[in-house]
Amino acid sequence: MGNKGYFFYCLCIFTYMTTFHPVDMIEEVDVVLKRQHGRHKHGEIKLFVFGDSYVDTGNWPKSMSSSWKQPYGFTYPGYPSGRFSDGLVLTDFIEEEQVYNKEKMSSSIAIVSVAGNDYATFITNNNMEDLVNVTKSMLSQLELNLRRIHGLGVQKIGITTMEPIGCLPKLTITSSYENCSEYANSISMFHNQMLHQIIDKLNNQTSKPNFFIIDLYNAFMTSLNIQQNHPGNSNFENPLKPCCMGICGDKKKYVLCKNPEFSFFWDAIHPSQQGWFAVFSALKPSLSFLL
Repeated sequence: MGNKGYFFYCLCIFTYMTTFHPVDMIEEVDVVLKRQHGRHKHGEIKLFVFGDSYVDTGNWPKSMSSSWKQPYGFTYPGYPSGRFSDGLVLTDFIEEEQVYNKEKMSSSIAIVSVAGNDYATFITNNNMEDLVNVTKSMLSQLELNLRRIHGLGVQKIGITTMEPIGCLPKLTITSSYENCSEYANSISMFHNQMLHQIIDKLNNQTSKPNFFIIDLYNAFMTSLNIQQNHPGNSNFENPLKPCCMGICGDKKKYVLCKNPEFSFFWDAIHPSQQGWFAVFSALKPSLSFLL
C-alpha cells in the first residue's frame, strides 16, 4: 500500500509559531528544538511514523530516489537530505529526530500517512469505475495495520486524511495552475469520508479514543485559501504552481523559481518547506488532542 518505509523518533512538543514568517522560520525552529527535550508531563514520548514521501525525512535509499539529488534540500539543509521537498516536511515540525528506544510503548505515539501513491497510480491508469472497490481495499488494509500498531501497545495513533489531490500541480497544470480539479478532489473526499467511518468504528471498540484524524485535506485547503476550486489571497505566489518545474532531480531538466519561500508546492506533488509549515500551523490546534 504505497511506500512502506518507516522511521522512528522522539517527540518534541511544540507550542510556538502562530504567524507565517518565511525568512526566520529555520532559525526559529532550531531555537525551539534546542529548548525542548522531547519531554511530556508523564515522561518521554516516542513518535513512530509510517508512511510515504509526505512524511519521509530521508529513509528512501539514495540509489532509488530523486530526493537525494539537487535541487531537493535547496532551502534546508542546503543540500539533498532525502526529503521530498526543498527543506523540512511535516514530520520535522512535529518531532525532534532523536534515537528510538523500544521501551515504554504505552507512552508512544504513531502517525500513519499512506494512500497518496495508490491514488496517483489509480488516476494514472484512468480506471475510474473501480474507485469504490479500490478505496475499500486500501482502507481495509489500513484498518488492519492500525489494529496491529495498537496491538503493539501504542495508545495514540494519528492518521492523516488524503490531501486535496486535485490541487496538486501534477493535476493543476491542465488549467495553467489556476484551478483545482473538482473531480480529483472528490476522490480525496470519498476516501476521507470512509476513513472517518473506520476511525469511529475503531474508537467505539476501545475503552477510550486511541485513533485521531490528522486532517491534511482541510489544512491544505486553508493554507492555499481555496474557494470554489480557485485559490484566493494567500501568503503564496500562485500557490498551485510548483517552484521546481520539470524533472526535479535531473539538473538538465528542471527550472527553479526565484523565491522558494513564496511557493506552497516544491514539485508536482510535494509541498515546499514553507508549504509544510503553513499546513503544520493549520493543524497545530488539533494536534493537541494527539499529543
